[in-house]
Amino acid sequence: MNRHQTAVAAEAFAAGVFAQAGYSVFVQYGANQPGYDLAVISDDRKAMQVSVKGSTDGWWLLTAKEKGKTYQQAYEEWIKKNRGLVFCLVQFSGVRAGDMPSMYLATGEEIGQILLTFNFGELNLALTEHYTPTRGKNKGKEMAIPAIWRMTKDRIDLIVNKTINASAFAAAFP
Repeated sequence: MNRHQTAVAAEAFAAGVFAQAGYSVFVQYGANQPGYDLAVISDDRKAMQVSVKGSTDGWWLLTAKEKGKTYQQAYEEWIKKNRGLVFCLVQFSGVRAGDMPSMYLATGEEIGQILLTFNFGELNLALTEHYTPTRGKNKGKEMAIPAIWRMTKDRIDLIVNKTINASAFAAAFP
C-alpha cells in the first residue's frame, strides 16, 4: 500500500471498530485535515477527537526534528500540540488484504510518557509495535507497545471515560 492507501485503510478500520463498540463516529471530510481524523461520541455525550496513524513497516513516526532544533524541543512541541488527542495506531505490517491489522489506542499523555523511555531509556520520536535489536548495547532487549493499549471495547470505554466531556464539541453533533 502507498501512504494514501495506508491512511484511508487505517481510518476505515478505526471507524469500524469504534462503531462496532457502540460509539457514533464522525469522519472529517478531506485528506490530511488538521488535528484529528475522527470524532467519537458515546451515548452519554462524551466525545473525543482521534488521530489515526497507519503504518506498513512496524513503526509510527509521530514527529520529526526540524533543522536547528533538538529532539527534546520536537518532543515538547508534539506534547503541547497533542495533549488532548487520542491516538489510534493501526499496523498493517505483515497483514494480508482482508485480515485485521493490529490496533492500539492511547492518549497523547500516555504516548508522551512512553516516548521519553521507549528507546531503552532514551527519548524517541517514533513508536514500534515490537522490536528487538540484534546488535549494539541494547542487543536482545525488547521494545514494544504496551499490551494494555490494544484496541478493545474495554480500552475504548476506559479512554472515553478518561477524556473530558467536551460539551461544546459534542453540541456540534445534535
